[in-house]
Amino acid sequence: MTLRQYVEQLKKLVRQYGDCEVVYAIDPEGNAFHSVYYTPSLGYYKDGEWYAADNFEIDKDYLPFEEDPIINAVCIN
Repeated sequence: MTLRQYVEQLKKLVRQYGDCEVVYAIDPEGNAFHSVYYTPSLGYYKDGEWYAADNFEIDKDYLPFEEDPIINAVCIN
């Protein structure tokens, strides 16, 4: 899903449900749910690994790529 698709769905919900709490499922089966506490963050996502954009300049050795990092994902929690 792209950020654009996600936001379009949120726009439909916010009109009627804008004051509802936001939660997330810990797995696809819905075995548990938790509140969302953080605002979205930018980063690089590949093969199940997340690299926060905040760390791009701090520690380049931990990045899995040689070239300048590219933001390709938004983490929602």
